[in-house]
Amino acid sequence: DDDDSKKKKKGLEEKVAAEERSIAELELIGAYENGGDGSREMAEEKIPWADPDDDSRFSATISDHNYALDPTNPRFKRLKIQQKKAELAQLMKKKAKAN
Repeated sequence: DDDDSKKKKKGLEEKVAAEERSIAELELIGAYENGGDGSREMAEEKIPWADPDDDSRFSATISDHNYALDPTNPRFKRLKIQQKKAELAQLMKKKAKAN
């Protein structure tokens, strides 16, 4: 019994230590920070969002046809989110026509 409890305690201590190392590593790379109330916030939420439409550095990617997606390309793969977005757009058009 004594050996089993020691093994369980040692295993638990190892798990806790591994979790603490993992948290420390994430904090070092800035994946998240601890808030004052103990909750964890993603560091990305604190980064101001840059709109590519307003940034002149991205103007070529928006206006140049060479950067556009080509659905006729054999390597083009349509994602589920793209299909859902297209379906939603069609529904919105139908709803707008009905009104």
